Amino acid sequence: MQNYKAHYIPWTFKDILIIIFFNLISIFLTRVINFFLFNQNEIAIRIEDVIVQCSMISLPYVWLKKKYNLSRKEIGLSKSNLNFSIIVMIGVLSGIAIFVFSYSMRHFFFKQLTVQNGFTGASDFLLQLCLGIISSVILAPIAEEIFHRGIVYGFLKMKYGVLGGIILQAVIFTLMHLNVIFLLNYFRILSLFIHGVIYGLLYEKKKSLYPSMISHGIYNFLSFF
Repeated sequence: MQNYKAHYIPWTFKDILIIIFFNLISIFLTRVINFFLFNQNEIAIRIEDVIVQCSMISLPYVWLKKKYNLSRKEIGLSKSNLNFSIIVMIGVLSGIAIFVFSYSMRHFFFKQLTVQNGFTGASDFLLQLCLGIISSVILAPIAEEIFHRGIVYGFLKMKYGVLGGIILQAVIFTLMHLNVIFLLNYFRILSLFIHGVIYGLLYEKKKSLYPSMISHGIYNFLSFF
């Protein structure tokens, strides 16, 4: 099977839609099982999140690997020219900067209510906390950076260039995080878009998803509590 050069993106818009479809099926099935078997138990919800995030990490790679014989490098999981400590420092500092910026916007320019983390019951708190951190701080950044930056941005960059690709992937990142509650929440919409742009710029600048994954994880961690 043919191997593709790193600058060439073999996957198509159809491939992206297929990946989204399979992820939606995964979300639907886990929620149906949770609803009927566990009655929306809080711990079951956290486990559901972990399962969904794992599927969101594995499905894109398995699909593209099988169809195009791609390596991890070709979807953004490549080693940066920077050493590990520099990558971590960039990720941590940018994640903190994004959090401070978002916090400042929320409290000084928008009337934003604090969102509760949903933990209930002191006896289950530790388990829920651990599952929440695994899902939100570790798995979600990996899954979302692979999909939005590695796959979606890679495709859009080839079609529309760096600027067009970064803006469009940020729009898609924003839309896929919105729900009915957040549709009229202008802070939420603006914040998500800015996050998408920054993570896209990190990936484009460093040619690796690892800095944006770390930045994304740090932001989620600081927002988790």
